[in-house]
Amino acid sequence: MSNSLQLKAIITLRAMENQKINWVIRDEPLNDDDSGWQLYFGDEDEDYLENFDNSTLITLENVLLFEPKLAKAFASEHNAFEWDEASKEFVELEGYEEGEES
Repeated sequence: MSNSLQLKAIITLRAMENQKINWVIRDEPLNDDDSGWQLYFGDEDEDYLENFDNSTLITLENVLLFEPKLAKAFASEHNAFEWDEASKEFVELEGYEEGEES
């Protein structure tokens, strides 16, 4: 998994500024450097998400520096997870299909 940790993900500035991720989805990677992961704080609205200035790229390795519990999600075959406050873990979201809008 070490090489895969250099792959990039899209992260919203809201998640980056708060150093907190509550919702993640994976779509088909766009290129060899893309992991396909998209990382959200969780309260971003459609207008926020449509503005590309509100997101940036980050390596999976750097994500794990502030959110190590995402390692299981990144290694999983499942495509969507959300933070569960009760269990203090990321849990699989059922019913997410690749290409769905948030």
